[in-house]
Amino acid sequence: MIHIIAIVFLAVTAWVSQQVVVQAATASTSFPVSATVGEGCTINVSGISFPTITQAGGSDASGSISVTCPLSIAYNVTMNSGLNYDSASGRRRMNNGAGQLLTYNLYRNSGFSQIWGDSGFQNTIPNGTPLPGTGTGAPQTVTVFGHVHANQTVPNGTYTDDVLVTVNF
Repeated sequence: MIHIIAIVFLAVTAWVSQQVVVQAATASTSFPVSATVGEGCTINVSGISFPTITQAGGSDASGSISVTCPLSIAYNVTMNSGLNYDSASGRRRMNNGAGQLLTYNLYRNSGFSQIWGDSGFQNTIPNGTPLPGTGTGAPQTVTVFGHVHANQTVPNGTYTDDVLVTVNF
């Protein structure tokens, strides 16, 4: 009887050790993970609406541009010449729809000495410079200063223009 017990014990031991090996086995494969960070910028504008202007007086008003670019991305905000630019005077002009024009310009500063343009980019207003910036990941808002020149003789009415604002990055 002693021999039979020993054989049964060895058979059970062999079976248990085989089970442990199977439970300890592993299989592996790679799990790919990737991400792409794009250099996208967005732009939002709040245009300018000048108050009612007298024939002799000029007028000032302001609007804003908000640019959102990823962290550390360099950008330039440009403004083109609009639909009625006068290259001889270097001034933008609004139109009343009947061909009458009211001169104005857009500036980067409240002193009206830095014309906002697109020099070095589209060059539609070569005497105007873009506004440079660097992205923070959050909206960055800047003021656009508008000035209608005084002593213009034009008919009463509403005058408009469309200026294209572009963020170059």
